[in-house]
Amino acid sequence: MFIDMVSYSQRIGEDEAATLEFMSACFDTLRILARRYQGKLVKTLGDGAMLLFDEAHNAIEYGVEFQRIVTKLQTAVADPYVFRVGVHKGAVLIHNGDAFGNTVNVAARLQSVAAPGRCVVSQIVYELAHDVIDLEFEALGAPALKNIRERIPVYGVVDPLLQRQFSERPAVPQIEVLKGAFIARGPALNHDVRLLLGYLALCPGHADSLERLAALLGGQGAAARVADAVLALEGDHGFLGRAVSQFGGLVALDPVALETDLDILLRDLRQNRVPELLLSDAEWPQRILAGFREAGPVFAGWRRVIRATWKRRLMHEMERLLERSSSSEDVHEDAADAMLLLEPGNEIAAEARIRVRIARGDQGGALAEFERLEQYLAETYGVAPGERIRALVSALVKKGGQSLLRPATSRPRRLLRIAVGGFEGNGQAVSEQLAAFRGDLIANLARFRDWSVIDSLVGDEGQTVIDYRVDGRSTGQGGAPTLALTLNEHASGRTLWAEAFTVSSDAWERSQREIIRRIAATIESYISADRLAIVLGARSDDVTSHDAWLRGDRALMRWTPEGAEEARAIFEGILEKDPDHTPSLYRLASISNVQHVIWPGRARRSAEDAEADRFASRAVDLDPMDARVQRTVAWTAAMNGAFARATMHMDLAVSLNPNSPTSLASCAMGFAWFGEQEKADAALTRCLSIAPLLPEWGWAYNAATYFVLGRLDEALEAAELGGDSIADTQGWIAAAHARRGDTSAAGAAFRRFVAMISPAWSGPEPVTFESAADWFAEAYPLRYEDDRTRLSEAIHTARRAA
Repeated sequence: MFIDMVSYSQRIGEDEAATLEFMSACFDTLRILARRYQGKLVKTLGDGAMLLFDEAHNAIEYGVEFQRIVTKLQTAVADPYVFRVGVHKGAVLIHNGDAFGNTVNVAARLQSVAAPGRCVVSQIVYELAHDVIDLEFEALGAPALKNIRERIPVYGVVDPLLQRQFSERPAVPQIEVLKGAFIARGPALNHDVRLLLGYLALCPGHADSLERLAALLGGQGAAARVADAVLALEGDHGFLGRAVSQFGGLVALDPVALETDLDILLRDLRQNRVPELLLSDAEWPQRILAGFREAGPVFAGWRRVIRATWKRRLMHEMERLLERSSSSEDVHEDAADAMLLLEPGNEIAAEARIRVRIARGDQGGALAEFERLEQYLAETYGVAPGERIRALVSALVKKGGQSLLRPATSRPRRLLRIAVGGFEGNGQAVSEQLAAFRGDLIANLARFRDWSVIDSLVGDEGQTVIDYRVDGRSTGQGGAPTLALTLNEHASGRTLWAEAFTVSSDAWERSQREIIRRIAATIESYISADRLAIVLGARSDDVTSHDAWLRGDRALMRWTPEGAEEARAIFEGILEKDPDHTPSLYRLASISNVQHVIWPGRARRSAEDAEADRFASRAVDLDPMDARVQRTVAWTAAMNGAFARATMHMDLAVSLNPNSPTSLASCAMGFAWFGEQEKADAALTRCLSIAPLLPEWGWAYNAATYFVLGRLDEALEAAELGGDSIADTQGWIAAAHARRGDTSAAGAAFRRFVAMISPAWSGPEPVTFESAADWFAEAYPLRYEDDRTRLSEAIHTARRAA
């Protein structure tokens, strides 16, 4: 089966960020449905996927159900995304984790002749399935298929459910997640049932494993509590029991049979109505799955992320409503009011409110709104309104109102790529400080979904499309350096903005925030002051701790045993004075996570791993909205064998930072090692579709990911790009060559691997070929024994060839 989005390139050009986000949701649906219909998701593509099935009727039912879910997700969307599906039957060749052969080619061509939103099948698939499934088919003739000689009769699948719009169909039961996951007009439900129901209603794909659901509840007896809750859901003899099912080790809700009150809010906005709740309750995001005090910390962290996700989603829809309505319409003012209720400093909404008052001839009211905004921003964040809204008000004062009633221009929707160049300094101390400031700026920029951040020092920028470039140089002499920053349009080299900032510990966070705000304003990718404060969070005001942390971070980045021990001592010293210093907590945990790189040969120490898990768990309690923290706690959980919890935190890391190629590379490797191969493939696909420019260590991560996925040719290509950035990369190269049967290349790579790790070898005895291979086979947190066996056999084959 091939599934492909219609006009993908055009949709990417129109709104790349939204298209990528929708495709991510579709990949979750594809993954869940594969379990339900006994399919194998071979690979995800930028615009679709390829799957294999043993039974024709399962493939057809899969395709139809996917089309139903895609349609339901987009109820009331004026211009929805649509997919084509093609199915053929025959022999395929599986090689390097991919499928090849004429059957694959025919399925791909069949997909291309399907009507948008439809599934088509070849005659052989029709003959196998039409008598065993409750669907109709229509003959479509035998169209010419590109590069396929034979004329194959084709049949279209007719789904009666999709013959009507979802908005015209009978109402479905509603899960009121804003009221604690109660069923509207449904039965009374206990705490665990409501928690499970609310989570499944809002989680990606609306399904999850029993093991992960137990990790979500946490505490003693969590597995038994989940089992009881599932039995209660399945035992309901009404609509709820019909909407809940188990398959492939998952508990699932049928997304077509149920909807949430949040879905209804979203649908109203799409239909140009602003619900009363959004106009009257500034705390509605905090009401999502409120209560549930018996749930564990994993649930609390997930809930905080999902609340932020839905707030962003509805804010985005209200912004679009402003764009498609005029300032003379009541709904325009309603959308602005609802946005300002959530974010009083939102300048897009404030501008809309000003234009509404101008349209009414209320010049005084328009100026009063500007004064409110100006006072709020100054008192709350110490900043002034942006240039665009100041220019509007200035023109209002000079020219009067009616001349300003031209429509407000919409912001660009393409996902912008911002490259951050080197920051030049005078002297080693200044250069190190600027490098730390630059690293922090890249990390902070990457916390926003509005763009993708590229580190231009890691490779050839010609490999990817760059829209803007940030460069810096030190201009100060003595004391705290002054950093002169420029933002240039990459294609033309034209300077769009230039400003100087003080790079001192006391001004560090303030400068970081202002730089991000100015970049966003210059490239018209607006970030409100309220959102900026929430995303970056509150940081420690202790200048001494910050300076010490920078020293520790630089020491850790030397990737040597001495540097790691120096960093550990610094971070522990900070925590003695400030136990809640989040950067020190997650960095201490990170030292344990990367010990296989820093101390090759040293056996993992359970006490250290447990301590690292405590550090990471405390960090994520303090700042669950930082993807770096979520990744850290995922890795520490895996090191302690808590793989279900690890995958949940890795999911959150992807959700928080879906447009950072380096973050996605790390998450993909985690998913592969933790046994979530379909998620690993999807994360890799997204990583490389956003920007193929990665640091060498990012390619080294990809090499390990591809190896576990069985895509050995791609593993070797990635390893070559990774170079010697990580000491163990030659081990993955040796293992990949061994699995491909190239023992000569495997032996040569293994000898290089031993040479690379020997200087830092920390085993109980001097390194030998056998001890190096034994250590490599056991060093990584691979969840499944089959994966470890394949790695062990491959590295020992390479050892023998060496």
